[in-house]
Amino acid sequence: MERKSKNFPENTADIVENLIKQRRSYRKFETRKVPREEITEMITSASLVASAKNTHPTKWLVLDDESEIKELMDIIESFCRTNQVSPEIIAELENNNNPVVGEHASLLIGICKNDALDPIHDTAIAMTSMELMMQSRGIGTCWGGYLLRYLNNIPECRKFIGLSEDMSVCGTLMFGYPKQNKYRYLPKRLAEVELQYGVCPTVKS
Repeated sequence: MERKSKNFPENTADIVENLIKQRRSYRKFETRKVPREEITEMITSASLVASAKNTHPTKWLVLDDESEIKELMDIIESFCRTNQVSPEIIAELENNNNPVVGEHASLLIGICKNDALDPIHDTAIAMTSMELMMQSRGIGTCWGGYLLRYLNNIPECRKFIGLSEDMSVCGTLMFGYPKQNKYRYLPKRLAEVELQYGVCPTVKS
């Protein structure tokens, strides 16, 4: 059954621009969790975004149980200590900071078959769309680069989330209601935007 889209309000462009400009990474969240029905609604909406040949290969796993997340983090920490890898993570943990799964965060994990047409881009497009929806609802996010790496490369992690040999994690988000104050200033970037129109820019003599 076809669903009709709603007309955009007049200030939609301004709203979207503000969402993009005010987006920040949060790693510390309140203990209250985002309702599951709200998560399901956002994931369902994100299933309508662009995907290579409309294949939508990403399967979503949400971890919002603190005990499950702690068990996963224990596996990661034990691996890092035993194999003497990622010493910066151990140092952060000893400083009461967790850059892998944050503090009281729920985890969104995007999983794809390895033979999918374009799993990385498809997952990133869906997650970016979900991130904007979350931000519009007062939900903070942070892309989990460390978590992505560990879920794919630590055998115990793969087993924990039920990742078969023919599948990979293509994206992860920490999310929740931000514990710290929300940012309202524009960030200072390390480099200016590089932009060029056309392949042969005019060379001034």
